[in-house]
Formats: sequence, C-alpha cells, structure tokens
Amino acid sequence: MTEAFEVRLRAAVATDAAALLQLGAQLQTESAFVVIDAHNHPPTVAEEAEAITQLNSSGTNLIVVATVAEQLVGLVTITETDPKRGELGIVVLSAYQGLGLGTALLDVAVEWSFFCCMLN
Repeated sequence: MTEAFEVRLRAAVATDAAALLQLGAQLQTESAFVVIDAHNHPPTVAEEAEAITQLNSSGTNLIVVATVAEQLVGLVTITETDPKRGELGIVVLSAYQGLGLGTALLDVAVEWSFFCCMLN
C-alpha cells in the first residue's frame, strides 16, 4: 500500500453490525485462524447489533474498530471468559497488515485493561 490514508480507532457501535459481519466474512477468507461462528450459524445484523450494545455496556468486554474512510479494516476485542479473565483478539485485513494497526489496536486494549476494565 503506497497511498496515504488516515486510520481511525473507535469503539464499535450497534450501527456497525452489518459492516462487522462483512469484515468477519472477509477475514475468514484471508485466514484459517479467524472463526466467526464454529456452529455455522452466523448472527443476523440485529443479533450482532444487540451483542455490540451488550458488550459495550458490560465493563468487562471491549470491541474497538479500525476504520479507513469509514470502512472497517480491523478490530480488537476482549471477551470476558470468567470474572478475572478475558480473551484478547486482534484482526486486521491483509491489505492493511504490516502498517502498525495491530500494534495500535493492542495499545488500545492494554490502556482499556488498565484504566477502564472491570474484570477482577
């Protein structure tokens, strides 16, 4: 990628649901390590929007997206696995890898875990 672009990191919102599902589908074609739904029942846009809302209000889960020109190109999640632990996930579209986006997303997750996280 040789052209200049601006990346924006922000909390995911319910209206990102369709774009997040599309991002997930694209990421699954790019990597065998990305599994959106192991039971072959991908969520509907409405279900995804509700999940985003619940995650954002929990205090124990994080979902932040990376955007370029309003297109989702990556995300970081922390998903509560028990009251003391969370699982970290970071994905970036292959066209945007190697540019520091994964590191920037990890930095957001670390900052959130120190200052905002309500996991014990």
